[in-house]
Amino acid sequence: DESNDDLGFARNRMRHVVLPTLAAEFNRRLPDTLNRTADLLEAEDQWIERVTDDWLADHGSWEGTEFLIDIGHLPDELGFVRRILRAALETAGADVWTLEDVGFRHMESVRSLIEVGKSGRVIELPGGIRVERNFEKLVFGQAGSEPVDYEYELLIPGRVVIPEIGMTI
Repeated sequence: DESNDDLGFARNRMRHVVLPTLAAEFNRRLPDTLNRTADLLEAEDQWIERVTDDWLADHGSWEGTEFLIDIGHLPDELGFVRRILRAALETAGADVWTLEDVGFRHMESVRSLIEVGKSGRVIELPGGIRVERNFEKLVFGQAGSEPVDYEYELLIPGRVVIPEIGMTI
């Protein structure tokens, strides 16, 4: 495929320019090092996925079509909490394509629901996914046709975080 040589594509610049330069300047065994690192990360990812699935099996429950987790059982480790929340979205029915559209800001908006005083708050995510804080539970499900009502005062100049839509303006 002749497009593999076209440096107009970032993947080809990485393959033909960046990696060879790094290998020549810093570590001639860079490709081996990167392959070993990728193997290690893949194994650790599989392990944390199993731990996360076990956690959800122990602490998650279904109520009709909604998947619930008790906030009081969430661990202290931030990375693990993020994994749990993302896995809960998947468990509640978000497919792989939908999760590709759920970015870091979206996940931080969902994570913000864990904070004290957030009961009643709702986050609507791409793909029709809805996460609601309901007292001590996070409720994951499909968004209804009813839009979420919210209102914020805009600070000018300034920025306002709108977690319901996962944006800052």
